[in-house]
Amino acid sequence: SAHTAHRTGGPCDVFVVVHRQDALATVLADCRSVSWRITLLGAGTRTVVRDGGIAGAVIRLGVDFTRCERSVDGSWEVGAAVPVPALLARAEAVGAGGTAALQTVAGSCGASWVLDDGWAALVRCVRFVSRGRVREGGLSDVRDRRVVVVGASLTFPAVTRSHALPWVLRKKLVGSWYNVPGRRSAR
Repeated sequence: SAHTAHRTGGPCDVFVVVHRQDALATVLADCRSVSWRITLLGAGTRTVVRDGGIAGAVIRLGVDFTRCERSVDGSWEVGAAVPVPALLARAEAVGAGGTAALQTVAGSCGASWVLDDGWAALVRCVRFVSRGRVREGGLSDVRDRRVVVVGASLTFPAVTRSHALPWVLRKKLVGSWYNVPGRRSAR
């Protein structure tokens, strides 16, 4: 329960934090070799667990999966555990666009790439673990199969004045678990 946004859940058989991408394939293979059920945890915002706990291994994506770096050519290297609101805030801060459809998405980027629409124009390639090693492919490769997403390369278009959202509308769209709520009266 300490690792999910809703604070639900109980004990698991094994809790593993994987900090390096190269170690993830080994951890997955070890869990499968002893027939443990695997539950992946990125930011923990889309995960709801019953209070009885989880049988098997819970794998939390660590430091290597929280990278969010912009390269010289304008592309972004983003880890699967980066919260979507944090990525969009960084992209907006440097004048990147194409994020209007994603403004209300909560959760980690890895879960969003697999489950949400709106990424097709932004994602150049997705990295995922398949058959014991990290591979690259498109969004269709991670949506059609049960794979573990580790990161992606993104390209954000530059914002032009006509595509920018008005400040008032943008303020309403960015409400998510990632923002600190304002003070309000009980009435």
